Parts: sequence; C-alpha cells; structure tokens
Amino acid sequence: MSDSNKSKTNLSRDEANQHADASAAEKRDVGLEESMSLWETTQSVLYAMLGVQKSKNAKRDFTKGKASHFIIIGIAFGILFVLVVAMFVGVILSLATS
Repeated sequence: MSDSNKSKTNLSRDEANQHADASAAEKRDVGLEESMSLWETTQSVLYAMLGVQKSKNAKRDFTKGKASHFIIIGIAFGILFVLVVAMFVGVILSLATS
C-alpha cells in the first residue's frame, strides 16, 4: 500500500473516531444511554404544567421518555391539583361562613 493510501486510511479512521466521540458526547449530554427515571419524568411533567422547559430536557423527553409514563404522572398530578384546589376552596368557604 502506498503512503498516500495509508494516510487516507488513517485520516478516515481518525475522522470516524472523532465522529464517534462527538456522537457519544452528544448522547451523554442529551442522556440517551438509559431511560428516564421516575424523578426526571416527574420533573418534566411539573415543568410542562408550568409551561417552561429547557431545550436540552425537552430533547431528552422526546428521545428517552415513554408517553405512557408522562400520561400516568400527568393524570395523577392533575387529580392532585383538583383535590388541593377543592380543599382550599372548602377551607376558605368554611372560614367565610363562620
């Protein structure tokens, strides 16, 4: 093999290694290695209820998250919110009528 072919092969290997390293770093940043934990999913649902979310976390949610987990936690927090508001209104009304 000529020297120019060897250098091209080494260069393409180096480029492939750099690409793989960059891809691994991106996956690490976005968190693609594993699925989302319960705490991460809960945080995402709470941020969604507030209407704020970092773009990095949004990417993580769409790539790692499971829709069923978001739906279940969202429904649970929705029910909890309604119960807290109903209790608060009940307390206010009982104080107002006494």
